[in-house]
Amino acid sequence: MPPWGSRGAGMLRRGLYVASLDERLIPFLETLYRGLSVAGASYRVSCRGGRCTAAIEGAEPRLLEAVLEAPGLVVGECSLSTGCPEPGGILPPPPAPVPPRPRGLPRRGFRLGVAGPRGVEARLDPETLKRHLAVVGSTGAGKSHTAARIAACSARTGYAVYVIDWHGEYRGLLSSLGVEAREETPPAPMAGGGLSLEDSISIAEEVLDLSPQQALLLTALLAAKMLDEAEAVRALSSIYSETTAAAAPARGSIERIAAIIRDAADAHDLFRAALEAYRLRMSQAPPKGETEVWAALLRRLGMIGLDPSTGRYFTLEPQGQTEPRPGTVTIIAAHRVPGGTRRKLYTLYTIAAIHIAAARTGTPTLIVVDEAHNIARTRTLEHILSDARKMNTAITLVLHTPRLLTPQAAANINTWIIHRVTSRDDIRALEAVLPSDYAELLPRLPQGAAVYTTPEAQEPAVLRVYGAAAPC
Repeated sequence: MPPWGSRGAGMLRRGLYVASLDERLIPFLETLYRGLSVAGASYRVSCRGGRCTAAIEGAEPRLLEAVLEAPGLVVGECSLSTGCPEPGGILPPPPAPVPPRPRGLPRRGFRLGVAGPRGVEARLDPETLKRHLAVVGSTGAGKSHTAARIAACSARTGYAVYVIDWHGEYRGLLSSLGVEAREETPPAPMAGGGLSLEDSISIAEEVLDLSPQQALLLTALLAAKMLDEAEAVRALSSIYSETTAAAAPARGSIERIAAIIRDAADAHDLFRAALEAYRLRMSQAPPKGETEVWAALLRRLGMIGLDPSTGRYFTLEPQGQTEPRPGTVTIIAAHRVPGGTRRKLYTLYTIAAIHIAAARTGTPTLIVVDEAHNIARTRTLEHILSDARKMNTAITLVLHTPRLLTPQAAANINTWIIHRVTSRDDIRALEAVLPSDYAELLPRLPQGAAVYTTPEAQEPAVLRVYGAAAPC
């Protein structure tokens, strides 16, 4: 795609002219001129021999039409090369001067899109990715294509790229960009493989909404898996000695449960062990409150482990997990995991596992998380965004509801690519990272256009993200 307002092969420069206007436009003039400035466009009038011509140029006509949407104004598209029709009116000057916007777009990195009157190329520095990035936009605005381009081009700069795909759309998107990605749904490690017991419990506690008492019971069960035989028996014994005043059951019964957990391969086996521990405790006629705690824990573990076909998505034997490979793109097909809660749990455990592998191997790794609003409020995401800055993991969040991000998570995102956003609540949330006049433009952005803001730029820029045919 040629830069806006420039001549491509066999193409004419296009702009807009004023077909008609009336007094209803007057209250909107300042907003209109500010929108033109934000879009990197200009309004030019020239008069010669008693005839005046006027044209609005410097940006793609579809974006200009969005910027110029105001009562009392009708515009039409014209060729800047052959001349625009005589205008149906001349726009009055702005009520106050509108200064030009400084741009200072990054000049290093791979090609992202073009912006401004001269079609200035916008790039994305691979080093910037390590300070994390968000791709935001309503459904159909173009954010998935942008995320796929970031994934494809990052792999070509040496990153090991993982795309956590919630809807099964990235294989086709990446293929259109010339990348044949490997697609897999590896079991997500719940124990071992570098994941601490504390972090594992924290993830399960958040997603499964465990009470402190339920989390304590699950801690003992997972500890029995991660410790040696003698420590496993002691951990399980604590369930009976610390949660009740009753005498601990026979050692043989606890050893039987410990053996089930030691041999457990996935969440279904974990559920079986929890069920055995529950039956053993119920044989002691515990208080009603404790019975309810156990029953609630089993219900929640049953969501992921009751059915062997879903329990296999969560492993307790993480050996043999794929190591990050520079220059490759791997699609983690999360859409194959049934159910929103399971998929959310699977996503967080998978992100943690990839992050641990990247830190262990020293491999620069990018994780692109599709539908990231599903995990936006989790402490786990906050922790990984903060911790990953010190390691080798870059996170790109793709989401249509930015208001769901916690303040701590948003503070750890340095670069934003914001496509069309229509929700007023989301636009208000984005005003924390955008000047208000850019935020006002968001509902009117055409598909494929985005506001790009990064610390390397002096000012945000409105750009058209390159299409599939454009090289990195």
